[in-house]
Amino acid sequence: MILGIDIGTSTLSIVLADSDGRLAASRTLRNESALPGQRFNRLQDPEWLFNAVEREYLRLRAEHPIHAIGITCQMHGILYVNAQGRAVSPLYTWEDETGQQQTPEGESYLDALNALTGAGLIKGIAYGSLTHFALTRSGQLPDGAVCFCSIGDYVGLRLTRQTKPRVHVSIAASFGLYDLRSRCFDAGAIRRAGMDPAWFPEILTGTTCLGRDGFGVPVSVAIGDNQASFLGSVTDFDSEILLNLGTGGQISCYSAEIVGDAQIDTRPLLEDSYLAVYTSHCGGRAYAALEQFFREVLQLAGVPSESLYARMNAAAEQGPSALPIQVNTCFCGSRQNPDAVCSMDGITLENFTPRDMILGFMTGVCRELYPFFEALSRTRRFQSITGSGNLIRRNPAMRTVIEQVFALPLKLSEITEEAAMGSIRFANLMSGGDKNV
Repeated sequence: MILGIDIGTSTLSIVLADSDGRLAASRTLRNESALPGQRFNRLQDPEWLFNAVEREYLRLRAEHPIHAIGITCQMHGILYVNAQGRAVSPLYTWEDETGQQQTPEGESYLDALNALTGAGLIKGIAYGSLTHFALTRSGQLPDGAVCFCSIGDYVGLRLTRQTKPRVHVSIAASFGLYDLRSRCFDAGAIRRAGMDPAWFPEILTGTTCLGRDGFGVPVSVAIGDNQASFLGSVTDFDSEILLNLGTGGQISCYSAEIVGDAQIDTRPLLEDSYLAVYTSHCGGRAYAALEQFFREVLQLAGVPSESLYARMNAAAEQGPSALPIQVNTCFCGSRQNPDAVCSMDGITLENFTPRDMILGFMTGVCRELYPFFEALSRTRRFQSITGSGNLIRRNPAMRTVIEQVFALPLKLSEITEEAAMGSIRFANLMSGGDKNV
């Protein structure tokens, strides 16, 4: 049996399965590790996260034989460790805005880093290198810190009782200032930004065993959640495209080579393969914002309300009442225009209804990702879309909208915890399993 651990932004998923993907146990926990900070911070407690993972691992170990451990986690974010391999900072998650703050010269740290390095990092993502740059420039590096890493790397570090974090290429690339062709951090760019490359973790390539835990169980190096979801969901790399709608929005497909398009992220996958990825800055958060809006309307009417998602989803299943409302869901900007905002068009007296607004937001979330699909479809022939994420899995109306927008059949992966299952498949490769994932 292989244990798969997925450390997400809002949940922790623990899955136990054999090398063929047959489930023995699965559990999802709320991520309750949030820490207070300044208004622009989005921080989590790495010790809470490790303790929660270790507790579930020991519980499952008492009931099942475990022969390997795979780990995946939220990307981009970082935490700092000391020379003993213990956390000396919070986890700055991918939503943290430390790098969006102003330097003493009046520009954002993001603009300053891009000017110094030419990295082209985009607004709305807390790349690890950007957060480290901001903390370095502002003199806020944690006392005792010697290196940074992702939360998945930290959990692997603690499980294997090592002191120096090592990261997979999928995680390293998510930090930024990474060279895809040489598969290493861009030391020249790091130095031009006034940073020491020694703060960046060692990179491991391939399907690598990080080490063994106290029971002698091999622990895989952590991989990015995007790559893990792809491995855990997609069965035909050439004909399927993966659409994930959860907190964010993301569409991914396999590529044998680096994609030469500035609007598309090329991310490392396995040995000599990549994912071509397009990410919307808001995605599922747009739908969450609409749900919060409806709640506030009820509060104005003096009606307390709990979650409205089930009612919203049910209303959307009835279909539009008239001509559809056109919603641009760029609450958080876009890759093309970081300052873009949400807008609605085509509103009439007939379609100015909650139901039509809900459907407009669903369609807008998909439309924001459609240009990537359209661009790749010029050279690739996709046969189907594999859907993952709660906004798809729990919402039949959203599944209908996806098929309408992309004009392809949608299928859901058989496993609900796709990223955790992907980490299991990666760990199986690490331990000498079938190379044909």
